[in-house]
Amino acid sequence: MHQGTTYREEQQAIPAVASAGDTALEAEVAELRARNRQLGQALASRPVIYQARGMVMALAPCSSAGPALTSH
Repeated sequence: MHQGTTYREEQQAIPAVASAGDTALEAEVAELRARNRQLGQALASRPVIYQARGMVMALAPCSSAGPALTSH
C-alpha cells in the first residue's frame, strides 16, 4: 500500500484492476499479499524462537555466537 493510501482505497482499486483485464498486475497483488502474510507469520513466531534459543543456551554450554571456526 502506498503511503497516504488507505486500506479501503486499495480494496476499491482491486476490482478496477480486474475489470481492466490486467492479469499481470492482479498476479503481482496476489503474490505481494501472500508474501505479506508470510512475513507476518515470521514476525509472530520470533518471540517463541528466541525463547527456545534462550532455553537451549541456558541448558547447553553454548553461546549465541555459534561454533568457533578453526583452521586445520
